[in-house]
Amino acid sequence: MENYLLKKTFMKIPLFDIDGTLVKTGSKLHEQSLIYAFKKVYGVNIDIEGLGIQGMLDNQHIIRVLSPRGLNDEEIKSKIKRMADASAEYFKEHKMQTQPEVLPGVKDLLERLKEKKIHLGLLTGNMEQIAWTKLERAGLKEYFTFGGFGNQAYQRVDLVYLAKKHLEKQLGIALSLEDFLIVGDTLKDIQCARDAKIKVITVASGHFDLQSLEQGHPDLNVETLEDRKVFDFILN
Repeated sequence: MENYLLKKTFMKIPLFDIDGTLVKTGSKLHEQSLIYAFKKVYGVNIDIEGLGIQGMLDNQHIIRVLSPRGLNDEEIKSKIKRMADASAEYFKEHKMQTQPEVLPGVKDLLERLKEKKIHLGLLTGNMEQIAWTKLERAGLKEYFTFGGFGNQAYQRVDLVYLAKKHLEKQLGIALSLEDFLIVGDTLKDIQCARDAKIKVITVASGHFDLQSLEQGHPDLNVETLEDRKVFDFILN
């Protein structure tokens, strides 16, 4: 009964991607923080041009970068928490070097959802501490209380289950996956939603235009989060 009432009251619970969906960072600080941590933790020098972090979890990037350099998965994963801590430490120390730009419609949408008392979550490839720091710099941190982050899993779909678990712990009740939906800007967000068997909204504010995103058959596809259909879709 509690779960049913929550669904009727809060409608869908959106899980937002960050980069390209909520904000545009306009700096290489995230990449620089990873490069710093690769050197500090693994003793490996990485070139920033070859890093290519778009669309993957930070944990996936770490394995992808280090595997060709002779480290096996066990060796990599044994230090991966230290890698996350070192990267986050560097990012926070240099956070004044970046000022993320809030994308069109984001603040208004979050405000309207907050007024409806809808829980707002994150589903991002960013490490947790970096994600919160980006949102803090953008003035958006106050809207979010839970999420799934790129240092917590090795497959994007697992972040959906983690976000669900985190909110269940906050609320002290059970939820179902169908209570959630994803809001993102890439085909990987669409695939993640399909893997979790939940709905997905895509926005063409990142690296993909509307036509490219449409090829993944999202449940709703918009140019920006200014589109009123986003709010209406979340409210079901």
